[in-house]
Amino acid sequence: MTKGRQTFKFGGNWHKDWVYDFDFEGATKGWVAFGGIDDFYAGTIGGGGYFYQAFPLKQAENIGVYQLGVYAEDDIKVSKNLTVNLSLRADHNSNPTCQGDCFETSASSFSTLDHDVNTPYNAAIQTGRPEAYYATNAIVWGPRVGVAWSVTPKTVVRAGAGVFGDSFPAFVVDGFVENPPNYNAIYLPGSLYGTSQAAPGVTGSVFGIASSTNASLVSGFAGGGTIASLSAANPSFSPPNLTTMDPFISQPRYYEWNLEVQQDIGWHTVLSGNYVGNHGVKEAINNNGLNSFCPGGCGSGLPIGSSPADERFATVSEYQSSGVSRYNGLVISVKHSMTSHLAFGLNYTWSHAMDVASNGGLEPFSYNGGGSSILNPEDPFNIRAYNYGNADYDIRRYFSANYVIDDLLRALHFTKGSNAIFGGWTLSGTVLDHTGFPFTVVQNNALLAGYGGTVFAQPITAGWTSCGGGAAFTNNTPCLATSNFAPSMSTSGVLDSFASQNRNQYRGPGFFVTDMSISKQIPIGEHVHLGIGAQAFNLFNHPNFAQPQGNIDAPGNLGYIYGMVSEPTSILGSFLGGDASPRLIQLHASLKF
Repeated sequence: MTKGRQTFKFGGNWHKDWVYDFDFEGATKGWVAFGGIDDFYAGTIGGGGYFYQAFPLKQAENIGVYQLGVYAEDDIKVSKNLTVNLSLRADHNSNPTCQGDCFETSASSFSTLDHDVNTPYNAAIQTGRPEAYYATNAIVWGPRVGVAWSVTPKTVVRAGAGVFGDSFPAFVVDGFVENPPNYNAIYLPGSLYGTSQAAPGVTGSVFGIASSTNASLVSGFAGGGTIASLSAANPSFSPPNLTTMDPFISQPRYYEWNLEVQQDIGWHTVLSGNYVGNHGVKEAINNNGLNSFCPGGCGSGLPIGSSPADERFATVSEYQSSGVSRYNGLVISVKHSMTSHLAFGLNYTWSHAMDVASNGGLEPFSYNGGGSSILNPEDPFNIRAYNYGNADYDIRRYFSANYVIDDLLRALHFTKGSNAIFGGWTLSGTVLDHTGFPFTVVQNNALLAGYGGTVFAQPITAGWTSCGGGAAFTNNTPCLATSNFAPSMSTSGVLDSFASQNRNQYRGPGFFVTDMSISKQIPIGEHVHLGIGAQAFNLFNHPNFAQPQGNIDAPGNLGYIYGMVSEPTSILGSFLGGDASPRLIQLHASLKF
């Protein structure tokens, strides 16, 4: 054992759980979760605890991907005030390769796989694959056209349309490396192994049980073992998870178009209106509910059975090229060039973004608050039925402004006093205001097994659409209540059906912030300048709240906001995890020579 860490988890006023992380030389990280403090001192995992350890065949693999692109374009001068641009791009995104032939996955996509429980594991899983995907596009073509038309010396019209390719997220291949038998994740629940010793090297230790389970899985796989023979050989064996994919992985592509009118309205000021459209197809989706089932039976309205489709596996994650997205936006902009000490820009966007899974469908868009990203389909057999909704980053109204006032005091006609003291001050700043991000109200999925998705709650109260800062916990005014939703299960303890709520139909608090900077350059030599100034982030100390908690099966937290969000940049930088939501002020000085 090379390192360890103990952490408390508190529940009420008593120690609810103890967790111990460990790393072995030659093995990946694992966890021992003790059922309680008594189990921790007794050295057993306890009925409420569990043990987990992964056994990889190798600690590292060399995986390679590459991209090639060829681009050609031509500008055609149709007339002195009309130019047409024609272009064509061809992109090749490689099928990821492994130098050690380390990819393993099902012999075919899960829907076409033979689910006979008597079929051996080594017939259901292909090992030694040099390429990750069964097949993918050799070339993605991207034709594009653009038009610029000077209607008058002060009026310009621009338009364009085209196809833009993207690459299927390469990190999905991690799942094809971490399939059995080359990577076996052993989970021992405390309900079965609670009296087992938690220390390695002790007779009856969960470490020994996990090691023997892994050994039987490796040998059984090589010998053509089935789920029945492996279970008989080692009672601690349980069906492993499986990562698979579509028969053909399509590279995502986006159809984009825009129409912009730009007008010079005088006084060095330009007004423009730009309509932008985007339609994405063949986007990545991680469908991890294909082997889900209801152990206690399902309602008639649920497209999931009472047993798994393939009993040889637990949760099955299948990467599919079935995601779609759409965006329509109108951007109004006013830009004023520097004249009489002043320059500014104003931008207003009215837009709507929709998709079935945001941010590639593989990583959360935001970690702020309780409104987490929904990355997986609720209904694994009809992805668009419930998941097609507002994108995680859908902002309906967005306003931003920036300004620079050069030689501030002179611009305000303050002409008295020494120019060395009062001259040369520059004031600049930004203003940002937008409506809140959407989120989904959800419920626990404990009634489903082998299900990696999220079950949406069933709304029964109409009219509520957004949640403001009044839901902050200190105000004690939650914006959601369990009475707004139907119970998460029927009286018989069966999940009846998926809810009528589509993904991301509720909306969290809006966001407002303004930053300001003032600075001055002081010459102290022929080529030396001293710069002094101050910067204020969130100048007015305006509170910006995170998303509310949105799980109806946690009624004590439902509808409350427990955190604040940071602005995009601050003294602490961007995406550093620092608490930069309050007002921050810094003084600065610089020497240029």
